[in-house]
Amino acid sequence: MKRKALFSCLLISLVLLSGCSKVTSASGNSGSNGVFDAPGKEVVDNSEEEPAADKPQDDLSDAAEAPEMKMSLAKRLCGKYSCKNSEGEYYILDIYEFADNLYAYVGIANEDENSEHIEAYTFWGAEFIPDDKDVAKNQNDDVFTCDMLVFSIMSNMGKYQSAPQPCRLMLTDGGIDFTGAFFSDNEETLHFNLDEKVEDAFPYMFKDDAGSGNLSGKMIGFWKEKDSDNPLYVEFGEKGILRLYRETPGTEVFFAGGEYHMNSDDLLSGTYSVLGSGSMPMEYEAQLALDGDSSIELDFIWDNSLATDGGSHMILEKIDESDVPFVTIDEVSKVLTDSYNYDAYTLPNDYYDEGFYGVWIGAFEDLEDAQALAQEVEDQGAVASVVFSQEWENLSKKPYYCVTYDKFETESSAEGALVNAQTSGYKEAYIKFSGKRVMHRIYYTVYSHDVMDFSKDKVTISGVQTSSLMGDDEKEMTLIIDEETEFDPSCNMSFFGNYEEGQSVLEWFLKNEELAQTDFDSYADKGPALIGMFDVAVTGDHIDRFYGSYWWD
Repeated sequence: MKRKALFSCLLISLVLLSGCSKVTSASGNSGSNGVFDAPGKEVVDNSEEEPAADKPQDDLSDAAEAPEMKMSLAKRLCGKYSCKNSEGEYYILDIYEFADNLYAYVGIANEDENSEHIEAYTFWGAEFIPDDKDVAKNQNDDVFTCDMLVFSIMSNMGKYQSAPQPCRLMLTDGGIDFTGAFFSDNEETLHFNLDEKVEDAFPYMFKDDAGSGNLSGKMIGFWKEKDSDNPLYVEFGEKGILRLYRETPGTEVFFAGGEYHMNSDDLLSGTYSVLGSGSMPMEYEAQLALDGDSSIELDFIWDNSLATDGGSHMILEKIDESDVPFVTIDEVSKVLTDSYNYDAYTLPNDYYDEGFYGVWIGAFEDLEDAQALAQEVEDQGAVASVVFSQEWENLSKKPYYCVTYDKFETESSAEGALVNAQTSGYKEAYIKFSGKRVMHRIYYTVYSHDVMDFSKDKVTISGVQTSSLMGDDEKEMTLIIDEETEFDPSCNMSFFGNYEEGQSVLEWFLKNEELAQTDFDSYADKGPALIGMFDVAVTGDHIDRFYGSYWWD
């Protein structure tokens, strides 16, 4: 199935069996400087034996054939690795670089001696960001000191999960020694062996049609998107290997790998996947025109998210690998300051008031049923939200409690969660835009008449405690009731003391206030009518509708 990809930002897709776990939070946002010391050791170049020789990166092929050429440390670190822990699980790494910027697919997999592959049940994308580019580009040292940032489409709404964590990767015979606090609570050193059984970070690099068709040798090399403030970088490699890269320091990297081929002399097609987003296939197709040796014009037929401003036309200019920007931790730290919030769930209450894309998996008349389904999703390691349908413009006008695999700002960012939901057993899951929030359902609690001010056309309730329909987002509010406030038809009016058929909400309040002043016994005959917990819908500070009244002891 053709699916729209997201080239312009951290996109959103995945297809693993389970949700991601959060990593241990690091303390502070400082760089790795002074945490790990890298020895300046001269080494003999063994590039034919290094893990990078097994990676499908054609810029390395010459080095593999010519041992006298020395590769950068970043390129020598590339490869697949596994480390078996005491519980029989595997930590896995599949490390890639783009112009010596170093990244990895990181996961945890169950042991299965009968399987030919080690496939993660929980995964992350990782950025290994050093203090200095010389650390990555050094051709002699074997130690890569850096800060590690992790993110995943299935955790923390795709955002960084913690502050940068200092770590060290050291090449050894047949593997890597990893030192840091990512895989454990201690800064211990774990040895990762080279392991070809580890699943591929970018499986579509190895599709049968990679490199097929009438490819021009002029395409091979690095290219940069023209006329963009945050350009996409593209590498067309030998044998149809494609890599895509866009980086804004301090924001999750967009790094993708896959294949390209020609369906006809001028029709470029391919499939790729994105780091941190699982292996969901992202497909593209574009009319291609080569302008000499230094320019490629692309007109996208589908998946035009690559092109600037959502257009279909893109021009790529030929560059050298050295022209690709290198990201260092000082650039990242300008964004990820001490005040940076890594908890994507502590969003302001009105963050999604303009609407969101949900991956809908259930709707219930009973809130407890919806919460049970949401908990089931959470137990799988994913993220679920319960929303009330009548709060949202495009959802059911009937009162349902709806469960979604999280909330997303764009449709493409919800696609990964859709695949995860469907592969987790929710076959009927689908994506739909909520529309704008048309009301906000809350509970408010009143303990005393002293907080209420009455006039003939308005009641003002000051400084009352409120919470959302789900019981969170507690805050103090001032609420207003007037002639526009209504009882919802679903109300059980027997819980509204002294209610007479046909009364408006304002009339009911004014009647009970008069009784409280003149005939308290009648007012409180079945409990103080205006005191207790009330279920209402509000717009700003105005109560639009009452849904329920609940007594308290």
